Amino acid sequence: MSRVTAPAMISPALSSRDIGLVSEVKEVASGAGSDSKLKRQRSLAIWLQRVSMVSLRKLLRSGASSLLGTPLLPALAAVICSLGCASLATASEPRVQFDLPYQIVCVDVTSPEFAERNPGQRLIEARLPFSMLLTSGRAKDVSQVTLRASSPHATMLVADYLPKTLHEEQTIGGVEVHKDHELTTSLGVNLSGKYTGAGVGAETGIGEKRTSGTKYQLLPPRETVVAAGKVGRGAGVYFKLVASDRNPWEGEREIVLILQVPAAWRADYLHVRCEATGVRHGLVKSMDETIRVAQRDFLVALCHVGDEQARLAADELARSESQLRRAVMAAGNPERDSISLLGGAISIPTGGSQPVAPQAWLGEFLFASVGRGKIPNSLPGEVKAAAVRFQDARTAIWQLTGWGNSSATRVEVLRPVSTTPASNASSATTGWTSQSATP
Repeated sequence: MSRVTAPAMISPALSSRDIGLVSEVKEVASGAGSDSKLKRQRSLAIWLQRVSMVSLRKLLRSGASSLLGTPLLPALAAVICSLGCASLATASEPRVQFDLPYQIVCVDVTSPEFAERNPGQRLIEARLPFSMLLTSGRAKDVSQVTLRASSPHATMLVADYLPKTLHEEQTIGGVEVHKDHELTTSLGVNLSGKYTGAGVGAETGIGEKRTSGTKYQLLPPRETVVAAGKVGRGAGVYFKLVASDRNPWEGEREIVLILQVPAAWRADYLHVRCEATGVRHGLVKSMDETIRVAQRDFLVALCHVGDEQARLAADELARSESQLRRAVMAAGNPERDSISLLGGAISIPTGGSQPVAPQAWLGEFLFASVGRGKIPNSLPGEVKAAAVRFQDARTAIWQLTGWGNSSATRVEVLRPVSTTPASNASSATTGWTSQSATP
């Protein structure tokens, strides 16, 4: 196949290698040396893998005029639609990694006024550091980061938190606005006559011009930097960090939670979800879209300072969760059951018969209510053993929350009664009876 010389108008920003590839793909798109449309599309797919994504965007954004009237644009569109625009733009997506500690030691911050107003309750302080790391892409493509911390069983209520909602002004001083209005009115009459050797003419007109101006000042606009508030009837709290030039999101931050717990509280755990939203750039600007670039859920164990039994229970919960996640990852590795083509754009399953622990089951099991997580028999033995260990560790933590006794978890269940026992006055008036149950 002979190579066509690349025209100079393609794009001066392209590398010499990519200019040669563009010339080559123009020849392929025109059908020279190809037997069928399918063969041309396959050749274009190979070229799309070779050319860099940055050069491809430069070609389509700044040098697209050179492709008008050629078969290249329709051919590229066919290949892009067949492979999926999302897979071609994956290289430009930002990727964010979150990290939180397994365990937090809490201190008692109950004030005398709170203890007097809330008998049987106390306040604890939990300082939760979390870090965010950009692993790929550009930091300016990440628009906001959201962190939500909640008590899965509403055994802890959020009394206070930091940071609070914060707004910042992007300008110094007020904003001055000038508005000028100008109105011009004119009326003219022109009379003229022309004679041989002589000319006579007359012209008159009336004009008026009015100018007015208005000047006033506005308060400088304020942008949200941090948005925070309670969720779940006070059982959780969220923090939304909005990225800006003055407020970089990457790095380590700390949130402070003041939690209201029973007086007998010794340990518990939080469910923390971290999300990042960003921009995925398409081949042209009109194809850019806002997507969720990262999400991760954490279990963070809490224990009272100086309580050795509570610390050991929190350690066991952290170790068992880590072991369960590793077992699921090892059992559900998709690489051994599929092959990838076109640089990972297409994945073909090979029909492996190994039992796989789905990620959906793992999320439901980790954050399910105590005693309600199901362990399917189809899971691999390592996963089932790790799940049983985690279930036992979670039950041990529950018994230290101040809501359960030392022998079993007691949940008050109201059941309707059909008759009115003579010995139960409360049932006679309400029609309901209370019964202890273990979930």
